[in-house]
Amino acid sequence: MAEAIQRPCRLRLVLRVQETRCLFLRPLLALIRLFSAIHCGREGHLVRLSLAIERASCLVVPSRAKTVRSNEDPLPLLTALKWNSEGLIPAIVQEVESGEVLMMAWMDQAALRKTLEVGQTHFYSRSRRSLWHKGATSGHVQAVESIHVDCDADVLLVKVRQQGGACHEGYHSCFFRRVNEAGALEVVETPIFDAETVYAQDRIESRPEAMVP
Repeated sequence: MAEAIQRPCRLRLVLRVQETRCLFLRPLLALIRLFSAIHCGREGHLVRLSLAIERASCLVVPSRAKTVRSNEDPLPLLTALKWNSEGLIPAIVQEVESGEVLMMAWMDQAALRKTLEVGQTHFYSRSRRSLWHKGATSGHVQAVESIHVDCDADVLLVKVRQQGGACHEGYHSCFFRRVNEAGALEVVETPIFDAETVYAQDRIESRPEAMVP
């Protein structure tokens, strides 16, 4: 980052260089500390170069990640949200292009952090009591475009670009049934993949909870 302030007879240039844990930059930082103040003359004008060292983490961030933070850093969003007694918050997932509601699942703090870090949805499975990556088995991942918080800060709306189907029953959306005039449920969508084939191994190991593809 550079800031330049020009005066009639003097140009003061302040460069801020971030110190990093990356080993290949340490020799450079040592030189910066050694020559932290350099004075030179140029056409009668004084040019002062000041170098300030600031600490920063060396992070490798995925291309779709929305937030650059390490797992140890505090995330203001986490304290702003209202988590339930189990430390969870409901997340509604919506297709960004069509506006179709795809699914609802739960997130804990680790799942929300992972979602922000990777740029794909991660949730918390209450039946398995573990973090899960949407699409890890099927390949039907959800690329996160944005995350919204409701007025009470107790519900998340995650807008995504869905690959394949969101529902573990084989449908594009988990809301493939509606209530008809008789008060009964009727299927109004058509499956887009064979759930029995895709989730065969998972169903053998343990039957997933509803909405946990």
